[in-house]
Amino acid sequence: MDSGKMFLPNRKKRRTEAFPIIELALYEWHCRAERKITLSGNGLIERAKKFWIALAPIHYPNTEEPKWSPGWLAGFKTRFGIKFRAQHGELGSALLLDVELEIATILETSSKYELRDRYNADQTGLFWRFVPDGGLSTEDVPGQKKKKDRVTVMMTTNADGSDKTKLWYVGKAKEPRAFR
Repeated sequence: MDSGKMFLPNRKKRRTEAFPIIELALYEWHCRAERKITLSGNGLIERAKKFWIALAPIHYPNTEEPKWSPGWLAGFKTRFGIKFRAQHGELGSALLLDVELEIATILETSSKYELRDRYNADQTGLFWRFVPDGGLSTEDVPGQKKKKDRVTVMMTTNADGSDKTKLWYVGKAKEPRAFR
């Protein structure tokens, strides 16, 4: 793999890395590991140190080990298009082979029943006192403490939509203020 192709093409100023073999090995490791584990900047630096120990004697003999500073890390992330991204949902914890097998089993089993006899239920959280993070204003407005009063709502319906059951609400209070 050519390390020149890893750089962002729209960059106005391109700085070349001092140790391209180490960085390319680190980037390839990162690409394989990012789907399996949560990576951090410190983790990348530690892995770079291990690659240095393994590869420097061969490719960079008689060269002093770099400092692996926050500046180097920022440059490495920029060169290879690595950014902090929030992880959403729980898809990463599902084994895809198991999911495909389960889908096939569910489709086979449910095909024996009419659409009106196939039901699905799901729940969601209703934060009934939660206020928006921001809004339209002409000047800075101070924020408010987040109110996290929650009611769980359970919804059930059949596949053709002909039977929609009443919503079930689960909360702490017998009669929440939201429903008064």
